Amino acid sequence: SQELSVVRGTDGAEDDAAGEEKAASEWERKTAYALVSHEFGLVLEALSECLESKNAELFAASLVCAAWLVHMLSFLPDTGVLGAARVCLLRQLVLVLRSAKHGSDRALAMVALRSFMNDREGMQDITTYIKDVLRTLRELKKSSGLAFEMLKLLSDGQESSIDMWNHKELNNADCSSNGEVTSIVYYKSYIFSGHSDGTLKVALPKCSCLQLQVITISFIF
Repeated sequence: SQELSVVRGTDGAEDDAAGEEKAASEWERKTAYALVSHEFGLVLEALSECLESKNAELFAASLVCAAWLVHMLSFLPDTGVLGAARVCLLRQLVLVLRSAKHGSDRALAMVALRSFMNDREGMQDITTYIKDVLRTLRELKKSSGLAFEMLKLLSDGQESSIDMWNHKELNNADCSSNGEVTSIVYYKSYIFSGHSDGTLKVALPKCSCLQLQVITISFIF
């Protein structure tokens, strides 16, 4: 009976801990919701300005608040505030990730940026700063599991394919007349593109002016 009472006591303690954790999570959600609901996330603008401060204490406190608030937005109803958070904080967080001297600051920036990556629009916005983000994540991937995870997400599961982001735009051509581009291959200075209407196009870069001469080949099935 003594052993049974000990087991029951342990279960009771676990239940109490679970209840406290649930209550704390609920309090966090309510607090975050109250903050971002005021004047449609006015606090986000204030945090953005504080992240530019040269006052170390103000900067550190603001970074902690920004990382926590962005993280909590993932658990709140989507009212458009997440988009406002990206507008206000994304650039600042990328700067912190790239330039911060303290590892803890970089870690907080990564937590916030990872939260932005939970939706398609967030991923698209991050690609605006893709070179800076990838360069820093590569530096941190050996010491941070989160950095490695973010690299995989940004490279569609394969870190080696990140090199696809490194490119130089020479020129462009309007191919919309043949529908959606379904595939594209570069081979021996020729650019081959397949289109949804069954058309195959071959683009030939002209000698010195970097213009494209496009040859269209149509297939009839």
